[in-house]
Amino acid sequence: MLAPLVCSYARGIFSSRRIELAARCDIGVRFIAANTHPDHDTIAVFRRTNKAAFEAAFLHVLLRVGTVSIDGTRIDANASKIRSIRYGRARELRTKLAVDIAALTARAGADDTNYDDPQALTAEIARREALAAKLDAACARLEAQARDAADAARPAYDAKKAACDAKRGRRGSASKPPDDALPPERQSNLTDPDNALMRRSDAHEYRQAYNAQAVV
Repeated sequence: MLAPLVCSYARGIFSSRRIELAARCDIGVRFIAANTHPDHDTIAVFRRTNKAAFEAAFLHVLLRVGTVSIDGTRIDANASKIRSIRYGRARELRTKLAVDIAALTARAGADDTNYDDPQALTAEIARREALAAKLDAACARLEAQARDAADAARPAYDAKKAACDAKRGRRGSASKPPDDALPPERQSNLTDPDNALMRRSDAHEYRQAYNAQAVV
């Protein structure tokens, strides 16, 4: 009980009911609480019964942090690998979906005696339009990431190029200038774009995960 209380207080969460909610919804508090979910009555009784000891422990934590260690870690995402799509493949699918949507719309609007279910056609059009919107968003997201990476690398390139130009008689250029061209194999996940395919080491399989920083 002490650890989730200290964690919640340090993050500005003081209400017993809000601490109970955090123990269920906040990944940090859930980890500290070992995935247990004390209710607000239990939290309030613990805090009231151990008021002096809790205040002393909380003050000790705030004043004596000690050594802080940080390292990267992989946290599995709630997303499937099959929902990851390459940039090149996404562009191909966008073209195909545009053709499919146009064909289905023409069928739905045709005035003939076919026996197609109009509701089924409408559902197929809506499904393809929803997928097309996700692909559009994925492509735009990957293109924006490529532009941001190129913009971030440009100042260092300009400085290096200026240093090379200042040295007379040196042949060649500093390096290849930053390019925002996006390779077709770059991927994005349609379920959760914040995660990516990664693995802990060469001995592990690729999984959809977040690259997190663990601090102790």
